[in-house]
Amino acid sequence: TIVFAVSGWELSLKFELFEEGLAIVVTDSANEKLLLHRILAIDKVPSSTIISSFGTLIKNDNPSYFKFMSVYYFGNPELLKGLGIINNVSSIEFKTLSPRGDTVITIVNPHRPGNKTDWKYSDPFEKLLALSQDDNYWFEFDKRDNTIYFNYQRCMEKEDEPIKVFNEKLFKSIKETKANKLVLDLRFNS
Repeated sequence: TIVFAVSGWELSLKFELFEEGLAIVVTDSANEKLLLHRILAIDKVPSSTIISSFGTLIKNDNPSYFKFMSVYYFGNPELLKGLGIINNVSSIEFKTLSPRGDTVITIVNPHRPGNKTDWKYSDPFEKLLALSQDDNYWFEFDKRDNTIYFNYQRCMEKEDEPIKVFNEKLFKSIKETKANKLVLDLRFNS
């Protein structure tokens, strides 16, 4: 799944920006109750104010890019601290609106990158191939489409499979399967 941190802390919350507002679409088992909750505020700062503050960091001429990067920045505790939105990167208060309309206050504790996370997905995100594995890089061959899907989520070498070994396996698979297409998915790689 998506990992938003480029620094020392990351949230086990993944967001999507809808017309109705920013919602949590993926999380860990500790925060599963927050799935599909809409973000009202983070540390008492309204989500609309937070999105506006991102305008100082993100190019505004491309609405899709701004939306993507806003979602990314919401998950970066150190960036939120740098903007003065949160005071403490290790304990963050989220005020959310549940799908039933209840207002919920929850303290979320970010963690260091590299921790294995037991991801929980909301529909339809649980069915996305891109989110089927939480690994730095991986690939899968789809026989039906004769396509190799290569997901490169993080620029961090895996201890058990250095990038050189991974590349050898990937190119061997491309050659052996005679895949017609290679899909390179970088959308969650910061």
